[in-house]
Amino acid sequence: MNRTLFLLVCLSGCGSSFGQSKPAADTPKGLLSDTLPRWLRVGATIRGRWERPEGSSFVAGGADSYYLDRMRLSVAAGPLPWLKLFAEGQDTRAWGYSQGSAPASMRDPWELRQGYVELGGGESRGAFVRFGRQEVGLGAGRLVSPGEWGNTGKSFDLIRGSAYRKGMRFDFFAGSVVLTDGNRFDRHKAGEHFYGTYNVLTRLIPQSTVEPYLLVKTQMNVTPEIGAKGDAAIYTAGLRIFGKLPVGFDYSVEVAKQVGSYSGDGISALAGTYTLGWTYPAPRTRPRFSADYSHASGDSNPKDGRRRTFDMLYGSSQPYHSLTGQIGWRNLRDLRAGFDFAPLANCKVNLDYRDFRLASAQDGLYNSSGTQIALDRKATSTHVGQAVEGQIAYRFPKAITASAGLGRLFASDFLKQAGKGSFVYPFVTWTKRF
Repeated sequence: MNRTLFLLVCLSGCGSSFGQSKPAADTPKGLLSDTLPRWLRVGATIRGRWERPEGSSFVAGGADSYYLDRMRLSVAAGPLPWLKLFAEGQDTRAWGYSQGSAPASMRDPWELRQGYVELGGGESRGAFVRFGRQEVGLGAGRLVSPGEWGNTGKSFDLIRGSAYRKGMRFDFFAGSVVLTDGNRFDRHKAGEHFYGTYNVLTRLIPQSTVEPYLLVKTQMNVTPEIGAKGDAAIYTAGLRIFGKLPVGFDYSVEVAKQVGSYSGDGISALAGTYTLGWTYPAPRTRPRFSADYSHASGDSNPKDGRRRTFDMLYGSSQPYHSLTGQIGWRNLRDLRAGFDFAPLANCKVNLDYRDFRLASAQDGLYNSSGTQIALDRKATSTHVGQAVEGQIAYRFPKAITASAGLGRLFASDFLKQAGKGSFVYPFVTWTKRF
């Protein structure tokens, strides 16, 4: 059975075998809501984005102009108050991409992005268990995210349980990330597993939310700095706190510490991000000024048997550490100042300035997927560059949204010494939900 036929069978079968029953409380509305039974919903989302990056990975060269499209079709069935079934198919394409074959992050035709069974009543009944293929987003998404900016996104094959009490939520999960493959059916990444707990406490600090977590990533056949290949176990303990302060201020703090083993190497890494914002009390435009500082450790000695480069796990750095996607949360010092406001009721404008530096010149520069894109251990400077970014978004009637943006990163001493240049990234995107 080819994967297109398999996808259609999954989508059709999810909602075809149940009688007329009361819907689950969290079953979403969607297409054909007036004609389908109440326990069954069908939905769709279409997104398109034009991009014209110039100098990708800071390599000098001509701009590449292409168009990315993404279509998602979903079926949700709630035949019983304690039972929900969900399936979502996805088709992603890259049109006009001229740099060889489009990468898996852009093109992955007709895949089963999600397909799971959920038992329990959700928050209304205090707990649920979900198993199957599903998207996972934890906290701000810096360590675990569905990767919505990317064309294909990210999902996991796992079992997940949640328990609720007033002011508290506790999540537990175990599984593997799904490996995107544009040439055959997606499957979980062999030899790599992911476990953890993520918890949300809303009454511990007034007007604030506290989120402690512990995440474990295991891998097989990794190459250490010293010695032979072996297995890895990366433990990430973290805490995120965010909330409101008096006189229109808001804040967010997240700190994560990593320990463990990487074959014969020990692991010791640290990352954090600290944000302070202030909203001027103008009811219509709601102008907000904000600034943040982010850091993630790098490895100052690549041959000492000690790994200090922070692992982003399955997070998304775009747009947290750059609208351009060229900067990831590894070996990084990132200072940002920004301003956003709403000139119209359905319109928002964001403007940001950033300054990027490496934590260690002996380690490399990593992009938003955690891939090293520049390395020069003889560099005398850690200054990567400065960036200006702007984006405008508008929400139209009938669930249509559109946005356009421009990001430019100006190369500084480190990139120049590494033989790299600047980067420019304009885009226009739109989304329609049914």
